[in-house]
Amino acid sequence: EEDNCLEVPAYGSNTLKTDDGHFQIFHAPGHSHDMTVVYDAERKTLFSADMYLSTRQRLMRRDEHFRVALETLRRIVELDVEMLLCGHRPVFEKGAEKLEKKLVFMETLQSSILDASESGTLSKKELDTIIGSEDLGFRLLSLGNVSRANLVKSLLGDVKARADVVRTVGSKWANYDFE
Repeated sequence: EEDNCLEVPAYGSNTLKTDDGHFQIFHAPGHSHDMTVVYDAERKTLFSADMYLSTRQRLMRRDEHFRVALETLRRIVELDVEMLLCGHRPVFEKGAEKLEKKLVFMETLQSSILDASESGTLSKKELDTIIGSEDLGFRLLSLGNVSRANLVKSLLGDVKARADVVRTVGSKWANYDFE
């Protein structure tokens, strides 16, 4: 049986030609170690998986990697995107503008948290000012897996790979070490 998987190198891209068009496939880690996005330059459409949920990302899962997601977004924002198709919240116009706003928000958030953390532990009041108030219901619903605290830990480099992912893909990839 033929294997129809398209290999995409770490932090790289590959192309796929079909009867429906010419697509560029990008490895886009951050939300997960293996996330990929698909770009159709002819239609200026990005199938963004979970890269874009909103312009203001204030929560992360325990195993998400803020800095890797930021680097991925920096690469993807260079594409000419009009339509941004995410499974959660598709944007049918001005996709590039939405991606750029998210990039600015994430860079500002990173800078603010790194600056505030230099003085020691971040207080709830500081986090409320920098990120916004915690969505306690969402944190409880996810049993603590999705939270503002996880975003801060990730941003500060404290990301814990899930054991099942380590078993499946190995420690290096599960910990976003692609080289």
